Amino acid sequence: MPSLTPLTKEKSICLMAGLYGAEQNPGKWIKTLTSSPQTKKTQIILFSDNKQNRNGTTLAKYITDQKLGNVKETPPKRSRTTNNIIIAWMWHIDKEALEKWDKENKDTEKENLWFTS
Repeated sequence: MPSLTPLTKEKSICLMAGLYGAEQNPGKWIKTLTSSPQTKKTQIILFSDNKQNRNGTTLAKYITDQKLGNVKETPPKRSRTTNNIIIAWMWHIDKEALEKWDKENKDTEKENLWFTS
């Protein structure tokens, strides 16, 4: 289940976790975010993934291909904790494009979003 953790009091910047399955259906993850009233003020979402997985890469490509905002990618770095190669992305959301996408994809499957504090 995906989770979103606010990094600022007003929830304008959030950290997204739980990207499992995003490679198979990135639209589902976008729909999960757009369907949550808690994300209405969110302007930037940060997410990361192990380089060997394709979830983060697929999600970033989908966001870019659908023109849902700007996505910046960090160079791959080795985690000192897990020894995995990690890539992080910062998605600056285009609210108008996201609202349009949401209306055009109203039947897209979604999951419940776990909002942490």
